[in-house]
Amino acid sequence: MSFFKKYKLSSMMLLMLVIIASPLFLTNLPKEGSLSKNTPEQTAFRFGYMLDSPDRVNIKEWLDKNKSVPFIAGADRLFDKNSTVPLSNFYPVFDGSSSLEQFNAVYPYLPSDAIENFGRSVYTIDYANTRFLFLHDKAILDSNHAGLNWVQQTVITNKQQHSVVFINKAPTLLSFWETMRNLNVNLVITEDEVFAPAHLIAQEPSELGLGKHPDWRVWKPAVQFTDTQMLVIEGQGERLSVKAVDRQGNPLDQLEEDVTSIELNANENMPTLVGMKSVWRYHPGGNDIQNTLPEGYDITGENPITKRLTVPPEDWRSSEYNDSNWSLGQAPLGHTKDNEMKRVIYKTLPVIAESPTYYFRKSFVINEDPNQFTKLLLHMTYEDGYVVYLNGEEVSRDGIRTGLLMHSSLAFHNEPAIYQSKDLNNHIPKLVKGTNVIAVEVHRSHPKSPNLLFDLSLSYEK
Repeated sequence: MSFFKKYKLSSMMLLMLVIIASPLFLTNLPKEGSLSKNTPEQTAFRFGYMLDSPDRVNIKEWLDKNKSVPFIAGADRLFDKNSTVPLSNFYPVFDGSSSLEQFNAVYPYLPSDAIENFGRSVYTIDYANTRFLFLHDKAILDSNHAGLNWVQQTVITNKQQHSVVFINKAPTLLSFWETMRNLNVNLVITEDEVFAPAHLIAQEPSELGLGKHPDWRVWKPAVQFTDTQMLVIEGQGERLSVKAVDRQGNPLDQLEEDVTSIELNANENMPTLVGMKSVWRYHPGGNDIQNTLPEGYDITGENPITKRLTVPPEDWRSSEYNDSNWSLGQAPLGHTKDNEMKRVIYKTLPVIAESPTYYFRKSFVINEDPNQFTKLLLHMTYEDGYVVYLNGEEVSRDGIRTGLLMHSSLAFHNEPAIYQSKDLNNHIPKLVKGTNVIAVEVHRSHPKSPNLLFDLSLSYEK
């Protein structure tokens, strides 16, 4: 009798064990560490920006040595005009060191005539999930707003996830920074500064200051590190980072953004006049804040408002009110004892026992005729009740009684409302071309209530 016949059952069990265990011998198991369901994300792209420095760098040689950065931008003067071969992976920022005619001739591979009379000095390129805009500072200063209008149209029609602006000098025009903020531009990079919207910053560099506008922050890596030679912009999905690197390519510091906070409302990418998580001026309720009674206003709120009402400049709702002594804070603003809601609030406000109310104000600029708007949409985050005013006139109210309100007025008790949509189409005529002001009062339901919450966005469609 053979061995297998004698031990048939044992042989079959042994054979099954061999079959089950065989994958273990055919697989390279990790000897240390742990397994992860997700593979590490790879960087989608790298794009360099050369800084000006006494130690001038040969751009072509740098690119040849740093293959991980296939494209590079920088001031026009950094490029060796004696080079006989156009360096088509160098994207120049017009800085006035060459005439417009010379600039056009040296860089024949650039798109031309994006704006009339500015040749190749204003252009865009799309790379990976980012649109890069290269601006001529004089186009931004154009009295006809040609530059800003072009930027607005270019970003609005952008199908890329990020938008990055390069410009020689940081504009001092408030309207430029308002436009960049409202368009959700990720970065504005000049010769020696990096500007980023405060609400997008996920990781700050070790030195970060206030920008040209309250909504923006500025990083000066060349001042922070004297051996900074290059900025490397890296993108992966919703995240965008700017790294300062030295002459050997070693990272010195970085700024990182996360654009998941940019709203995508039900109307798909409507451009914003006021963005979520903006910086607001705020003031607690009190007798020092003037609240006037417009002529013809029904204090009971029983009758609808049938005519335009105006308030004097000393009224806190007026577009002419001087709020320069109010505090600044980034939304969402408020206070709470709820641990979950504490994660939502960016700026914690002190609880004021004397009043259940906080007042908020913010200016924004419209560079086009608002009468061309076909939709105006408010996204409101609040607890417990609120009233919104555009240029001194009421446009939305919820969670609180109608009629005249004082700083001591109480709202109805409500659960937190998160970015509720309110149709403001009938209030489009209250907007003006130029500077506008949106003012908001938020009331608690009880003087001792621990909860108050506020944020909003205002978007439009043409």
